[in-house]
Amino acid sequence: MRFTRGRLALALAVVIGLIAIAAASQVLAASQRGPGPVRSQPSPPFVIAVIGDYGECASSPCVHERAVAALVHSWRPNVILTVGDNSYDNGALSEVAVDQQPYAVDVAAGSFYPVTGNHDWGTGSLQPSLTYFHRPAHYVAHLDGGLIDFFATDMNKEDPDGDGSASVQAIQFRQNLATSRAVWKIVGSHQPFYSSGHHGTQPYTHWAVLPAVDLFLSGHDHDFEDLLVDGRHFVVDGVGGSTESRFMCAAGCLPQSVFHDVAAFGAVRLTVTKSTLTVEFIAVDGSVEHAFSLQKAESGP
Repeated sequence: MRFTRGRLALALAVVIGLIAIAAASQVLAASQRGPGPVRSQPSPPFVIAVIGDYGECASSPCVHERAVAALVHSWRPNVILTVGDNSYDNGALSEVAVDQQPYAVDVAAGSFYPVTGNHDWGTGSLQPSLTYFHRPAHYVAHLDGGLIDFFATDMNKEDPDGDGSASVQAIQFRQNLATSRAVWKIVGSHQPFYSSGHHGTQPYTHWAVLPAVDLFLSGHDHDFEDLLVDGRHFVVDGVGGSTESRFMCAAGCLPQSVFHDVAAFGAVRLTVTKSTLTVEFIAVDGSVEHAFSLQKAESGP
């Protein structure tokens, strides 16, 4: 059968048309099926640095404080928490500013959350610290969109809201803890809940030791210690730079003491996800001296 040039062109057009129709049908079918499954990527961990008893830059060469700050900044933390004694001596505003020089960028960025220590009250007024940090004496910091609530307490008798179990501060703390929907709840106090160090355990702080809390942080004793009490960890992190009274376990360490170190300066790094909270004590030379992890069953999106 012979094809004229016109018939050949017509046949080619028909074939091309059929191919186009088939391709369009496949596209339509795919669109009706909808997109394939999308695998969500896990959120990156939220990194927190914890420093304590570091506020001597106005009255010392600031060598240890700057070494700890360099270590902390090498982690690129999302936020920095303190456990108090952010400033020693008289607590004047000029002194506070000098004491915070290693962390001035973090304070200015709003990523710095201090706990109030006894030395921060200076000669009886906390106002210089309140003015500098723009944080109240005790408060709740909601971090990473509800992943973590950090409860900063002021366990000093000078606080007008009190420091006892029936105080205004304690009542507010219990209310805030009861309404918290955070995955992880962390409490910070300057005075230690438990300690084998120079000042030792401070029982009057135990109004904040409630079952809903996952981790307890403190300072005051210039050492690092991890104590496991009734299945929960109480961390003392007073090694941010101060060289005073660096001794512990003079009468023997508490039986709950899991780890203690009085020699190194350093900081605590918290690495937090919905299911895991990892705690590491890291010395200024970068060595991980001690670590442990807390686990939770992950729920929700």
